[in-house]
Amino acid sequence: MRKTIIGTVITLFMWSGIAIAQEPKQSLSTSPSRTTYHFDKVKKQQIAIPKNAQCGQWWQMLLDAGWKQTDLLMADKIMFRESRCNPAAHNRNDPTTVMSTKGSLGLFQINLFWMSKTTSYPNGYLQSFGIGNRPLDLFVPAINARAALALFDYSESRNGCGWAPWATDCN
Repeated sequence: MRKTIIGTVITLFMWSGIAIAQEPKQSLSTSPSRTTYHFDKVKKQQIAIPKNAQCGQWWQMLLDAGWKQTDLLMADKIMFRESRCNPAAHNRNDPTTVMSTKGSLGLFQINLFWMSKTTSYPNGYLQSFGIGNRPLDLFVPAINARAALALFDYSESRNGCGWAPWATDCN
């Protein structure tokens, strides 16, 4: 019974999140290299998913979210390592709490630190780019993919390694 309720709640969040993910978002001049994170502005491209992909069901969504084709294999490895390709994955052991939700959420296990209010980002880093409004939005695969891309871009621009937020070496 509990699994059914949780599954229904996640499905409802996914449906509502898709509408949120497609709303026009305001760009900020301080944003990472990909400044919009719009689905409607990303050129749609189709890709052949390799047989060794572990989370191949999410590759098209990653492209639609703005990920580069050359980054998909590493993104696939990270999604598998972090969540086993499960958009409902939730690590409650991570320390940050936002709006009574604690931990890291979704496919890329986005830590709620990135939704925390700070001096530089009074509404939260991700929210400042129009990526999610509340922690549970990170369970929506499209929003999680956009959040992961924003973290990738942030890390790439700051220290030359986009994969650093997932403790992955860029060499």
